[in-house]
Amino acid sequence: MKKQIIPTHEFYDRLEQNIPFDFISLSEKSNYDSLNYHRHAYYEIFFFIKGGGRHDIDFDTFTVGDYSIHFVSPGQIHMLQRELNSNGYIILFSREFYQLELQNIDTLYELPFLNNNTSRPIVSITEKNRQDIVQLFERMKAEFASDNKDKEEVLRANLNLLMLDAKRLFLQQTDDVANKPNPKNDLIRRFRIAIEKNFVHMHKPGEYADILFVSSGHLNDVVKELLGVSSSDIINERLLLEIKRMLLHSSESVNEIAQMLNFEDPSYFARFFKNHTGISPKEFRQTIREKYQ
Repeated sequence: MKKQIIPTHEFYDRLEQNIPFDFISLSEKSNYDSLNYHRHAYYEIFFFIKGGGRHDIDFDTFTVGDYSIHFVSPGQIHMLQRELNSNGYIILFSREFYQLELQNIDTLYELPFLNNNTSRPIVSITEKNRQDIVQLFERMKAEFASDNKDKEEVLRANLNLLMLDAKRLFLQQTDDVANKPNPKNDLIRRFRIAIEKNFVHMHKPGEYADILFVSSGHLNDVVKELLGVSSSDIINERLLLEIKRMLLHSSESVNEIAQMLNFEDPSYFARFFKNHTGISPKEFRQTIREKYQ
């Protein structure tokens, strides 16, 4: 077995109850704190009531502020270094737990702060909303500790309510025109979902245009109008993030990573990466490991 540089934590390795959901209180003596970079096969929501410290998520560093919610999606590399007097809660859950009983199975992909939809997966809780959000977390804490027969359903309902509240706040704070409802924004939303599901084996805008039932030209025009970049740029951005993760996270060779991400020609893979980053994959791997190890 090849050595992993960044460990991946599986949900069922830590699960104490029979449902893929966990609730942790962050306090001075919390056993969650990790001083090593890692990734998860599940979602994490950090709610900091009192902040302090830093949170690294996928090569970006964020300050841990009071009354803020940080979202970490499966596969993202992160490390939390918080001050001892910070406190709050953490929720962990699987995609299957959240999607059970939902008619729209793409709901999690549609949330703007999850699944690489934003470079800043953070929501600040306004003073107006603080009491409601704190009470929502406290209800989940009490329910999680209970032996109620319908506990799973209640937890799922409250988690969904939290996501909807967070979505409203996120959209108010980002003023992202691509999130406002209209047919063009719906195409952007479906394009992002399609990329997240298919980027490993689909690299060309025409392939996405086909499954979205639009022309390549129309897709590119809408993406340029709303996001200011080309449809290829959006696909390449997601590919580059995964390549960077793998160069840091795994011990596979550059050629093996190229093959895993369906680049038929390793030399093209190396050119692709250097054209977008300015350095070769090997140079990036050496530099990033010196930073994160």
